[in-house]
Amino acid sequence: MDMTKTLTALALLTLMGAMAYGRSTTENKTFQFLKDSYTACSVVKSDASPESYRVIEKGHLKYLITPGRATGWGGPMTVAPVMTPELILEKVLVTEHRETPVFFDYLTANHFFSQFKGKKPQDAVRIGKNIDTVSGATISSIAITRAVRSGMDMASHELNGTALPPQALSWSAGRDEALLLGLYVAVITCTLLKLRKARLPMLALSFLFLGLMMKRPVSVSNIAALFMGHGPSPGENIFWWLLVPGSLALVIILGKNVYCSWICPFGAIQELISRTGGLNTPVPKALQSGLKTAAKGGTWLALMVAFGSGNAAHAAIEPFATLFGLKGTTVQWYLVSLVLVGAFFIPRFWCRFFCPAGVCFRSASGLRRSIKRGIHIQPSMNKADHETFPN
Repeated sequence: MDMTKTLTALALLTLMGAMAYGRSTTENKTFQFLKDSYTACSVVKSDASPESYRVIEKGHLKYLITPGRATGWGGPMTVAPVMTPELILEKVLVTEHRETPVFFDYLTANHFFSQFKGKKPQDAVRIGKNIDTVSGATISSIAITRAVRSGMDMASHELNGTALPPQALSWSAGRDEALLLGLYVAVITCTLLKLRKARLPMLALSFLFLGLMMKRPVSVSNIAALFMGHGPSPGENIFWWLLVPGSLALVIILGKNVYCSWICPFGAIQELISRTGGLNTPVPKALQSGLKTAAKGGTWLALMVAFGSGNAAHAAIEPFATLFGLKGTTVQWYLVSLVLVGAFFIPRFWCRFFCPAGVCFRSASGLRRSIKRGIHIQPSMNKADHETFPN
């Protein structure tokens, strides 16, 4: 049997095994989190559904906690609004989340959670009413606020002994979704008509829109969240569904990796560097082959960690968030600097040899041809057939 096919099959089997393990070990960590938070009190979990917790101090009810759930950019999160017996919100605890740590920590640093203190169920606890988002962590801000609102409603109905009315699903689409669809239509049109000179203008537009404006390039953690079923509800965040599965579908349908070559804002800035003053240093073919193999191995490892832990944020190894969100650890800033300097010497330095999301898109681009040839996966395709990068 061909070694490449054997390794591909083994990689897929191990990934499926990691995903099964991650699902089997998923547990509700809220109870333990609350017991650790209130060691001087007794925490009692109700048998009702949805769950609720009572914090008892010296035989009296001190707090009622009814966790709400919502989905952020990285996946599901559990938010526990801590309410007094008079239904006054004391604090907000996030017992579980899958957001990128640097963005989640940004919420605390900007005093996002302090806005909820003192709120009551009859108050309009909503973004734009009496809760402000934190710039750079907007999706997380919205998800947490929605979960707090849900938890407060459940607490009110529990104490009053009334049934919780069903929540209607609301869909929200606007300018951002229209711009993304317009970008897709333009890329499809230019690709089918072979208008290659339009590629650089399209990259520039994508850099402005997805990079500077939205700060949302597709990352391997997004792709992991999709396969783990941790994507947000389409009614809550239709942009995520248009961007992540939408870009993968675009690549599969066209049979070409148009995301990396026409849309990726991180690739755009690297190409700008190389075209305006880059040295275009040749890379020996043996080294290129080794680096690409290492990128596939790194992608497999990132997905294994994400699937096995049940947390897609653990696969967030790309420097996208640091560059566009201007937030990151010292190590992440060193990585961004290395990539940008590398792009000065080698065109598309990160994209060609290191990007795990690029590995996923290259695999997707070969899927249609693989289906035509028979039911097998062919993740390694020639760059010339699927990507238009500078030499």
